[in-house]
Amino acid sequence: MPVKIDNEEYDVTVFDLDGTIYPLSGLNKTIFFLMNFSNLSLFNAHTKAFSQLRGKDYGSSESFYDALFSKISNNTGKEKEVVREWYLNTFYKKFESFLKKHCRVRENFTELLLFLRSSGVKTAILSDYGKIEERLEALGVDKNLFDVIFSGEKYGALKPEPRTLSLIIDFFGTISERVIMIGDRKDTDGMCAEICKTGFYHIDGPVSWDDLCYELMGEKIFKNTKASGV
Repeated sequence: MPVKIDNEEYDVTVFDLDGTIYPLSGLNKTIFFLMNFSNLSLFNAHTKAFSQLRGKDYGSSESFYDALFSKISNNTGKEKEVVREWYLNTFYKKFESFLKKHCRVRENFTELLLFLRSSGVKTAILSDYGKIEERLEALGVDKNLFDVIFSGEKYGALKPEPRTLSLIIDFFGTISERVIMIGDRKDTDGMCAEICKTGFYHIDGPVSWDDLCYELMGEKIFKNTKASGV
């Protein structure tokens, strides 16, 4: 049974991860920055390189990582193997620690996923960063709530490059008009959805998230609604 959002019916919901299923406040961003302060040059170079690689299809994780590590190496003067070790181990360990200690999923997120699955709607995660299962675990989210998990890093294509979202559409054997992307960034999630011709729901804060939950689940299931005055 499809769900209706903004008067359109969808069989597949694709969630971005960071900033979407949990909020990323200015304070949280500062905390994460400080957690990486001991490797500041690498962290800053990674942020810049990640932005430069957006929207390009590298075809595979190996080609993507080669491009990423090369850019970081060139910007810091550190050997690519040093960069690789830092990124795949140190950076991600701090990422998971940050999520576990300082982040919480949005209210009613688990209830929303359970509702979607009980309604026969397929669910997916599409995140640019890798190690999604570990990051979900750090957030206390059961990875089995999702039918499929896709990482831009794994497939060598960061949003708004559309190939990974297209793979999700193909995986479910549906058409783009029956899929909706739910994300916090119009320039990546939204543009990716536009290119693939899927629906897009923009999460820009707690109000839009509550509106989504209320529209999907209704007042009977969704307890924290505007209708109840909470």
